[in-house]
Amino acid sequence: MRRSDSGLTLIELMVAGLILSLVLLAIGGITVGILSAQRTVAAVTQTATSAQSAATAIATGVRNASDVRLSTPTGSDQLLVVRTANTTSTLSWSCRAWYYQASTGTIRTKVTTGAAIPAPNSTQLATWSTLVTGVTPASGTQIFSVVAGGISITYNATISNGRPVAIDTTAIKRTGVAEVGSCY
Repeated sequence: MRRSDSGLTLIELMVAGLILSLVLLAIGGITVGILSAQRTVAAVTQTATSAQSAATAIATGVRNASDVRLSTPTGSDQLLVVRTANTTSTLSWSCRAWYYQASTGTIRTKVTTGAAIPAPNSTQLATWSTLVTGVTPASGTQIFSVVAGGISITYNATISNGRPVAIDTTAIKRTGVAEVGSCY
C-alpha cells in the first residue's frame, strides 16, 4: 500500500512563490502608475484653476471699468490699469492694476481707493499681490492687448511637468458711465 503525502514539493512551492511575486510586481506597477497620474492631474488642476481665477479677476475688473489703460513700462512687462466700479450696494470707484512681469513670469495686482497707480519699481512691485506664477505669453511678448472697447487676455500657465495650460479671454469695458477721477 502506498502512503499519500499531503503537501507540496519544493518545486511546487518555488513556482507558486514566483507566480505570487509576478502578481505583486504587476499590482505595484499599476499602483505607481496610478499615483503618478494622480499627481499630474492634481498639478494640471491646480495650475488651470489658478490661471483661470487670475484671468477671471482681470476680466471682471475690466468689465466693471469706465476707463482702461495699457502700457509697457520696461521691456516686455505690461501694466494694465482700470478705473472700476466696486461690487457693493452703493456705487463707488477704485483703481485696479495688473502687472505682468516677464522676467519672473508673474501677474501681480493692486487696488487703491481712487489714487492713481503709476508703473511700479521693483521694490514697489514686491508689495503687490501675486495672482499667478509660471505665466508666459501665448504668442509674441504680450499677455494683454487692446481690442475694440476692452482687453484681450492671452497667456500660458506652465505646469510643473512643463506642459502649458492656455488661457484666452476678452473683456469689454462699460460704456456710458460717468465718474470723477483718474487712475493714471
